[in-house]
Amino acid sequence: MARGRDYAAEYRRRQERARAQGYASYWAKRIDPRRVRSARDLEGLTVSEREARARALEAVARMRSEGLSLTEATRRANTTPSTVRRWAADALSATGRRTQARPVDRLYRRMHVVSWDGRATVDVRGSRAASRVGRHWQALDAFLADDDSSGLRRLRGARVGGVELLTDLERIKELVRAGELFGFESIYAQVA
Repeated sequence: MARGRDYAAEYRRRQERARAQGYASYWAKRIDPRRVRSARDLEGLTVSEREARARALEAVARMRSEGLSLTEATRRANTTPSTVRRWAADALSATGRRTQARPVDRLYRRMHVVSWDGRATVDVRGSRAASRVGRHWQALDAFLADDDSSGLRRLRGARVGGVELLTDLERIKELVRAGELFGFESIYAQVA
């Protein structure tokens, strides 16, 4: 016993709890893919689980965009392959010994967008919609940095999660003056 902790008793409790939840063992529970399908599921996660899921989504995005292997993508996203398999199993496909990211997925994400009313948080289902949000943020950055509005023109009328993405140049300038487009660490929204 180290510092008053009974590790054998803790292991037995975890095993019993996992069996009560319908798993064969605690290990079977640990490797079972976790599916987050709604805001309610996301809110039910602990902070560390949300962070692990965000890193898993980042690894899948790196696999798609940079053509990386699962191992290299997880290394760059500061996570492990088992974590990615647990939180983003539906975005992966295994062919033989190699695990690859599927071209698209239907995973749930909560993301920040910019609409006519300013910043908004929307529920996004799938990698295509998430990519559209990412392209919108890149277009906003290009417009604010270089006055390049071509990316915003291509996204005119685009909607994500029931919200139309802002492409009006004058309204964007108003929001910048009001300071509403800054202060994001990530385009992914964290649950409070």
